Amino acid sequence: MGFIPNDPFFYPGGDPGLSGVTASTGSNTFPGQWHLKNNMPAFFGNNPAISANLTGAWANNFTGSGITIGIVDDAIEIGHADLAPNNAAVASLNRWFDTSGNAVAGNNPTPDAAGDNHGTAVAGVAAARGGNGIGGSGAAPTANLVGLRT
Repeated sequence: MGFIPNDPFFYPGGDPGLSGVTASTGSNTFPGQWHLKNNMPAFFGNNPAISANLTGAWANNFTGSGITIGIVDDAIEIGHADLAPNNAAVASLNRWFDTSGNAVAGNNPTPDAAGDNHGTAVAGVAAARGGNGIGGSGAAPTANLVGLRT
């Protein structure tokens, strides 16, 4: 048996409330995570053929175990419930300036300003810990995450 997330943004049998995709179709739905497997119909420019289509890899337990993914971005909220289990902070690296213009170094990529949120989103798409019943799943839900803050 492969990896099957049990998170609120993943419905293994399909969600009857989403655009006619139902459990009876056998289609998995990923509301709010269409990039993982896009089952939504073509509308408003949506192209159902564009997604990572990860269910085949997950069915064979390819979940990122033993892999480290470095996110080079503004910051990563390493305390986030879906990111904390995969955090490899000891390998993280900061090369940035704080809000006062002072150079900061270290291995804590946590945001320090309201706009430092892009890296957290990118980290979630890559490796949010799926299967924990909390939120969503990343493409590689058991990979280690390293924040490389710039």
